[in-house]
Amino acid sequence: MRDKVIVIVEDDKEEREILHSFLAMQGFQTESAASFDEAWRLIEELGEDIDLLILDVIIEDSEGSAMNGLEFGLKVKDRLKDWPPEFLINTAYGEAVFYQLALQLGAATYFIKPSNLSELLRLVRALTLRRALVPWRPEVMATIHQLARQSHGPAEAGSLICQTLFHDELRATLDMPFLLLVGDHEGVTNFGSGLDLPARSLAYEWLQQLSQLHVPSDPLVVDPAFAPDGPPSPERDAALKLLGDLRGAAFIPLVSRDGLRVSLGVAQMEGESSRFWEDATELCRVIGARVQPSLLRFLIDLTETWTRAYAKQRVLEAAAEFCLFVGQEQVDLLDRALSSGAFAEGVLPVEMQRLAILGENLRNAGEMLSWISRPQGAEKDASAGETPSMAKVVRGAWEDLTGALDGIGPHLLRIEGDCLVMGRGDDLHIAVAGILRWLAQRLLETPPGLPPGVLVRCRSTADGARIDFSDHSRRLPRHLRERIFSLFSGPVAEDPGQPGRHRELLGLYLSKVLIEKQDGSLEDCSDSSDEGVGHRFVVHLPQPQGLSSGLSLH
Repeated sequence: MRDKVIVIVEDDKEEREILHSFLAMQGFQTESAASFDEAWRLIEELGEDIDLLILDVIIEDSEGSAMNGLEFGLKVKDRLKDWPPEFLINTAYGEAVFYQLALQLGAATYFIKPSNLSELLRLVRALTLRRALVPWRPEVMATIHQLARQSHGPAEAGSLICQTLFHDELRATLDMPFLLLVGDHEGVTNFGSGLDLPARSLAYEWLQQLSQLHVPSDPLVVDPAFAPDGPPSPERDAALKLLGDLRGAAFIPLVSRDGLRVSLGVAQMEGESSRFWEDATELCRVIGARVQPSLLRFLIDLTETWTRAYAKQRVLEAAAEFCLFVGQEQVDLLDRALSSGAFAEGVLPVEMQRLAILGENLRNAGEMLSWISRPQGAEKDASAGETPSMAKVVRGAWEDLTGALDGIGPHLLRIEGDCLVMGRGDDLHIAVAGILRWLAQRLLETPPGLPPGVLVRCRSTADGARIDFSDHSRRLPRHLRERIFSLFSGPVAEDPGQPGRHRELLGLYLSKVLIEKQDGSLEDCSDSSDEGVGHRFVVHLPQPQGLSSGLSLH
């Protein structure tokens, strides 16, 4: 993990050098500037790598004009608005109204000279930690998604976010020993750093229970002489023994919710500076005030939300795999039985026809579930900027059908017009293929005297793109067509001698789902014709900006 980057803007050379040297000694990557011009060059060079700005209130630029440190900080926040650094005002200026305004306008805090370096260090640690945990930071979101995929439940996800992201950032910013107590249904575990302590101990349960009774502004302070009220217990005795190895510790509660409890303790090993004890208590207090435990709770909530989403996705993927496998296996077995001559005159009994249709239903449902289970965010990213030509999509889908269905050739499709649409090209290809397949398998039902074939009209309208799919086949009754878009609609074959003749109806459920995922619609408009023959399905899809009604491609 990279060092935290601090930029100091101070025109007083002695003050600037003191701050620079002190923070560098604490492990921060420190840059300094004597003017806002010089500081702006550092902003351009370092960009979002900057974690904190320490700004003097008034500094003259290279031309002798003065700029307010608050104005400069707001300018930097606007320049780096995707992930802006924190900034604090460090000045001898003592007007309280100004500081109230500074806080209202975005400054993290203000600091009055001469600098109390210990107090400043606590603020720097807390503010850099706060910036590292902002949810919109790309690294944070990537970690949340990764942990959500690994988790089997919300509590586990919250525990993992503390063990990894929060632990790593604490270690990078505090640079001192700490305990991070994470409690779940299995007990309390310490994920701290810098202390030779076991991961599990009865002491942690006791310490966490006590810390949860406090608030971040009033830490639980314990030392070897600490003797709380209450009867002796194994947990209490273990905690007192553990604290005997420490100079002292201060604990604050961060999260307390069903299934998850998180407490932070800052501690000092025996033999280190006696001033550190005071700093530990104050640091906990500053972290409680500045880092805001609500931020950690929000991160955990976000992780739990994504965990539920990924769990749902895994269920969908498993269901899709099951449906695809069982459905395909069932159809293949019946096809092999039919081709082997096991049935008289190559005709399946009605019961076997039912099994064939159910197998096709399962296979189609599995295909639908596999597409629905794809991550939504990835689909939106992949479809950004796609503007497929509908005539091209229709032509490609029909070419696929010509190799899959007997008797289907290019001469049976006629396309009139063209239009561009907004949507994911491969989703539209599958949706259109489902509609064309449904119509193609109805071609044998075309009455004498009418030409068999499928007509597709593409055009732009004031409401977007409109694509009409139509044929001249014998129109199915309305009560059967009402089931076209239903999942597991059941068999509708009217002729037992032609098994599974209408099993293709399920394909329109998948087509409808995929089209609606592109913010479009699919409707059955067959009854708008009074001729009593033919089917017509109408698809509406959004178009790229700038295409108006009547602008179709030919």
